Amino acid sequence: MVININGGLSYLNSLSEKEVPYKNKYYTHQLKYKLAPPEQFIKLLNNKNYQILDIRPDSLYEGTAKVEWQNSFGRIKSVLHIPYHKIKDNLKVLDKNKIILLFDNDGELSPIAANFLADNGYKTSVLLYDLDNLVSNTASTERKFLNIRYQMILPTKLLTLSTLKNTIIIDTRSETEYKSTDTTSWKNVGRLKDSINIPLLSLNKEKMLAYEGKTLLLYHIMMQEELYEFAKRLKGFGIGDFYLLVGGITQVKWEIYNLQKWELRKLIVE
Repeated sequence: MVININGGLSYLNSLSEKEVPYKNKYYTHQLKYKLAPPEQFIKLLNNKNYQILDIRPDSLYEGTAKVEWQNSFGRIKSVLHIPYHKIKDNLKVLDKNKIILLFDNDGELSPIAANFLADNGYKTSVLLYDLDNLVSNTASTERKFLNIRYQMILPTKLLTLSTLKNTIIIDTRSETEYKSTDTTSWKNVGRLKDSINIPLLSLNKEKMLAYEGKTLLLYHIMMQEELYEFAKRLKGFGIGDFYLLVGGITQVKWEIYNLQKWELRKLIVE
């Protein structure tokens, strides 16, 4: 799920633990560590008072996990990588004179690791909702330090791309979802204007060769695994010039009605 921190804590606090995994690890007054929002994290990357620590398992760090979305966040070359389960055996490489700023993919492990280090005398901080949140709320031009597997763009960037004749917008959902006739009502959220529907099940190389030389923009209702699988197959076809829309059509609509980005309304067909 995309969490737009510009919406404020009141919005986040209104969400359930099911909607926002690990919420209760972050939103409490009893934290032993500090929280670093994405924009602050970026500034701290070159701060000599901080030691940045990537605690993801080797499979996520190397991009070899079985689930493709877990491979999509890339890595930051300038930071130290110590997998979560090896931290205890590598305390000697951590500097107690600095603040240890930790991150993983989605915030499952970093709070636990931060608490462990705090209990062992380290000053700790955690990237708020980790790389998932950083990618979801930071323009690609501001996160060039992150060597990400797929190019991901925010709705504002989509607004620019949609005006270019060379852009093909591809809706990767099922036909019923695309047409808002699905039997599951919450999936009927409309579609992006001028998009074409290519469900994952009908994807093949011959079909995509028809768009050779075009800039492709892929989206789903949010950021389902099907979207990443679609992207993985495109890479396998030798197609590399494409973008993924962060948060999908749900994020576009959320920004329209919660952040009053009314200019985005021209992107939606309901």
